[in-house]
Amino acid sequence: MNITSKEVKKIIDETVSKTVDELLQQKLIKKKDMNTYQKTEQLLYNYNAFKEVVKDKQEMIEQIENYGLPNISNSVIPMPQDTGYKVTVSEEEKEKSKIAALESSIALTKNYIKIIDNALKTIQDDPYYEVIEKCYFEGKKHSVVANEWLTPIDETTIGRNKNRLVKKLSIYLFSDDVIRELYT
Repeated sequence: MNITSKEVKKIIDETVSKTVDELLQQKLIKKKDMNTYQKTEQLLYNYNAFKEVVKDKQEMIEQIENYGLPNISNSVIPMPQDTGYKVTVSEEEKEKSKIAALESSIALTKNYIKIIDNALKTIQDDPYYEVIEKCYFEGKKHSVVANEWLTPIDETTIGRNKNRLVKKLSIYLFSDDVIRELYT
């Protein structure tokens, strides 16, 4: 069975929508009404989770390829007024469709990871770059990072430089929004 581009787009849209809903439910991302600084922080806090999601979805694809889709209960009984014709989709078609949706979601997530990686490269030579890694990727508090510094420094220095670097990243990640924020 050939899948049309319209069907592929629909699968992609549904996958993206479900992924965003999942991330919202798990509080890995928040609803809009965030400024660019807050959006950048959310991306940084969730950076490692995005990489894990890719691995999990790749494992799901392997499971489907090796064992098929999990069996779903057939306990739903059609209602008597249901007289329409139903298109039955083969298990192979269902598997292909699910794999295509997962692959689409993986590609989208990998693209966002790449965008974040490219933004991080723009600040990697900064003497305080390590603050971003420790605070966002390792989840450490400013005081811990300050005490771990080669020559211990004040935690306000950590906070100030973290904020400075996040602002730089936000310009790279959300340049149009930053401009809008400045002029509205």
